[in-house]
Amino acid sequence: MKKLINLFFLSCLLVPFGSYATETTLVDFESAVTLTTNYGSTASIVANPLKAGLDTTDNCLQVGRTSSNWYEMTDIPVSFTIPAGETRDIHILVKYAAQPDVAIRVNTSNPDIRPIARYTDFGNWQDLVFVITNTDATDLAVTQLRYEADMGFENVPSGQILSSTTFGYIDEIKLEVPEMITTNSILNFEDKADTESKVAITTQSDTYTLDNFCDNPENGTINKSNKCLLFESPVLLTNTGNWWHGPKIAFKKPIKLDTDRKYLHIMMKKDAVDGGTVWVADDNTNYISVVFAGTDWVDYVSSPITATTINVLNFKMNSGANVKCYIDNIWVDNDPNPRTVDSGVKGISTNGLKVFGTNGGIEVISDRNVNIPVFDVLGRLVKNISVRNGDNFVNIQSGLYILNGSKVVVK
Repeated sequence: MKKLINLFFLSCLLVPFGSYATETTLVDFESAVTLTTNYGSTASIVANPLKAGLDTTDNCLQVGRTSSNWYEMTDIPVSFTIPAGETRDIHILVKYAAQPDVAIRVNTSNPDIRPIARYTDFGNWQDLVFVITNTDATDLAVTQLRYEADMGFENVPSGQILSSTTFGYIDEIKLEVPEMITTNSILNFEDKADTESKVAITTQSDTYTLDNFCDNPENGTINKSNKCLLFESPVLLTNTGNWWHGPKIAFKKPIKLDTDRKYLHIMMKKDAVDGGTVWVADDNTNYISVVFAGTDWVDYVSSPITATTINVLNFKMNSGANVKCYIDNIWVDNDPNPRTVDSGVKGISTNGLKVFGTNGGIEVISDRNVNIPVFDVLGRLVKNISVRNGDNFVNIQSGLYILNGSKVVVK
């Protein structure tokens, strides 16, 4: 059984599905591939059992198992390089009869890299995306991917689903280079369509309930948002061994970090008095300290993050029975101080609009589609901008501007 540690653990994996700059096919199983099976796994190239949907190719890889080892895996040879400090996506088409718990490993490394979103299109081909990040100062040469076909921990319901006669199928392994999020405002939950276009949100256990668009239970203090994310444990999870589970927020584009964007802010509120640590990188040096001393909204801030991207946030919550935890207004900037403005974001909230200047432009969070005039400090019209419901970014040269009755500075 794998060991899981840390009372609160929020890991930042690096890169998900979304828009990409380049794409390379690594393995398509149309010709012979030298495979190595390990610890009881089985793998063979067979005819595609469903030439429809995402995969109409002739052949694919059939995977099965002969033991109860969760770490059964198949080594698949590949050849590509990840430059120092960069991330890449691995796309794999998969087809199973039920939801599996799958992962990949890089070369001979141990960390299990799970996909951004779970397999849900049972019986059909679905594209799963796995993130690989090179945190070293030198380039990473990748010579093999180790596919773990059926671990049995984080699927719903949990448990192994393959056998010597029940198989899963994978195909079309591809390498992608993702675009990145460079705005300060990362995520709020005000608009369902806007949120779902940016992230996939799941729980890491079926013993939890999750409401992605809960009404803000306390929008009169520092967080005046209408909606937020609600995570609730219906039982005392510390007694069931599931205390490490919580929401998983996977971004469809990775969040870019640099010297001007190294602090992660997360608004949180919990109906209990407890605490712990929320880690925000897998090197055990970047974290958010969380002490729920009361039940008000608080902006929790990480230490300076040394990673170059954030793609997946794994919240590990030690929750008692029926304790509710709320999450909102995720933000990245160069300010180590908690946010205290009453809008819940670093901006000015007026008439349903939140506006703020940032590097290279103006960000506007709106609760509706609207046209907004932008003026300079002398009152001259600079431009009219059209914003939609949700987050918007407007490119504009550096300077001081007035819009929606508020002054903003663009660097």
